Amino acid sequence: MVDTTSTLFERLPIGVYRFTPDGHLLHANTTFCLFNGFNNVEELRAWLEKHPEAPYVQPDRRQTFWRMLMRDKQVYRFDSEMYRLKTGELMWVREHAYLVEDSDGKPLYCEGTLEDVTTEYIARFYVKQNESLLRQVLQTMPGNVWLRDLDGVFIAANDAYVKSLHTTHDKLIGSRLHDHINPVTADAMYQTDIWVLQRNASITYEEQSQVDNELLPHLFEVTKVPLHDDDGNIIGVLGVSKDIQDRKTAENLLRETTEQLELALMGADLGRWKLRIGADMGFSVDARTCAILGYPESVSQEVSSWVDWIHPEDWSDVMTQLQQHLRAPQAGVFQGEYRTANVHGDWVWVSLRGKAVQFDKNGSAQCLVGTLMDISERKQAEAQLRATQAELQATLAAVPDWMFEFDAQGTFLAIHSQGSSAANSANLAYYRLHTSVVDTLPQHAADVCMQAIRQAEQDGASYGLQYALEEQGSPAWYELSVVRKEKQDNEDLRFIAIARNITARKLSEEAMAHLAYHDPLTGLPNRRVLMDRLHKAIAQNQHKSEHAALLFLDLDRFKHINDTLGHEVGDLLLKEVSKRLQHNVRSVDTVSRLGGDEFVVLIQELAQERALAQEHALVVGDKLLSALNAPYVLDQTHLVTTPSIGLVLFHAEVTDPTELLKQADAAMYQAKKRGRNNVCLHG
Repeated sequence: MVDTTSTLFERLPIGVYRFTPDGHLLHANTTFCLFNGFNNVEELRAWLEKHPEAPYVQPDRRQTFWRMLMRDKQVYRFDSEMYRLKTGELMWVREHAYLVEDSDGKPLYCEGTLEDVTTEYIARFYVKQNESLLRQVLQTMPGNVWLRDLDGVFIAANDAYVKSLHTTHDKLIGSRLHDHINPVTADAMYQTDIWVLQRNASITYEEQSQVDNELLPHLFEVTKVPLHDDDGNIIGVLGVSKDIQDRKTAENLLRETTEQLELALMGADLGRWKLRIGADMGFSVDARTCAILGYPESVSQEVSSWVDWIHPEDWSDVMTQLQQHLRAPQAGVFQGEYRTANVHGDWVWVSLRGKAVQFDKNGSAQCLVGTLMDISERKQAEAQLRATQAELQATLAAVPDWMFEFDAQGTFLAIHSQGSSAANSANLAYYRLHTSVVDTLPQHAADVCMQAIRQAEQDGASYGLQYALEEQGSPAWYELSVVRKEKQDNEDLRFIAIARNITARKLSEEAMAHLAYHDPLTGLPNRRVLMDRLHKAIAQNQHKSEHAALLFLDLDRFKHINDTLGHEVGDLLLKEVSKRLQHNVRSVDTVSRLGGDEFVVLIQELAQERALAQEHALVVGDKLLSALNAPYVLDQTHLVTTPSIGLVLFHAEVTDPTELLKQADAAMYQAKKRGRNNVCLHG
């Protein structure tokens, strides 16, 4: 018979060692030797004699380990960063050890296990990094952003939303809307959550809400989106509200959910198992495995069918792995992962690692022994990590804007944009990975980006700065939001930025500004612009001692044209009149429409002598009279019309623009009384 206990010790898939308190190696199994790059214990012992220093990256960890061992007689889950002895490779290990003493209590040696847990630490790092990026994206979103689960309980929210409810994050998370506002309003708001969940579709609506330090409520645009897990199940509602009263729109619709990821992977908490191959195939476990799964210790005395321990869906994969190992049992280690039932009937994930230790005369394996580890937490952590990555990707996919990551010098470290529009394609010339905004963007845009980065570096965030890029022959405007990213240890400064295209908003604002100062039919300056320029003309007259003139024009019998030919022809006539007036004055002069068929022409920079100025003004009046007397062809309609023009000349002593307008209007009516189609000078 083969000594299975000794063989098991040598074949264990984790490192096992025995050291004296002064650091002398008494024994180490094959896995421990291979773990450190040596073929056998003799090579390892020879190397240690030449290199007595501790392999810990932090040397004081060795003293800490022995201090704990001497005090407690055992050390459990001692995690440290170490160098692999022969190669110097960095790794994270987990140690379990106990102290062996003689009958007088004198320490003889310590015996322990060593396991490589580098994968666990890497997983923790990336999970932490993903959570940090999710938090940064959440805080980058302007406006109010929140997430509630199916029961209306708050899961996450940004600072702006927390502030709007006059509460704190600790009080908000885990509470309901009814805990913060009056029940009637809360019911109405929660009803929209129900609509989203029932329809499984996003909705957008407007609602009024009070804003701090404002007497009147502001109008908010609220968008709510259903959130799904990887299986397509609805898990909650994401809400984004933006204050459209002041045109401060939200930067994106953020799908944010933050689930605390537990990555405490079970380390060397191992059980032992034995599997007999052949007709009497049987599976047995030790007491530690029973404890891991919650079974009474008596189960360790039983031999059962292995299939009873494996989830039906996993049986095929496990058998495939076993058969691969049995083809060359001495070449490697058998390992498999599957679900098994615990004492409560719940399925938990376990990892089996083992080796064939008994063979028949033909060399076929007859018995396998190995270790069992509960890896449910690791599997859960992996699933949560995938979920977090999926959530992050879904969030980025939901953002319609450009999203960047910069370093402190403005270098593009990451670029994300949805859609394949021509504008996005054009922007690829500006936004290029591993290049600086100074090298790729126009000077003004680069200055704005660097200003936002500097402000975020100082204050933590920057919002509202705007820049323009040339796209398809016209400017495209963007509004930039930047936040400073939380730093990890020894990590360089990073910034997350969102650039929203606000070209439509810019054009709308410009159009509104134009309508405020211009006549919508003719495009001429309106009364507001005229009065402003009259004020400036009066000031200029006083400064230069010059004259200026105001001509008030009214089309003769315009009402008759409207009544007989229609308002469409009347509008065409007004447009043509405005063109002829503009064509017959200087660029320094102003042609405006007061309304109806009334036009006013302001002529500036006339002579200082009144007689010369009056002569010049009358010449302009006659010129306009002649221009408007010419026949019109409007939409195949031929007509002739005449104007009546009132003219008032003014100098430095005039200070009231309204009085000037009245005088010119009165002179125009005198021109009508004289038979129309003439220029009448006031006074």
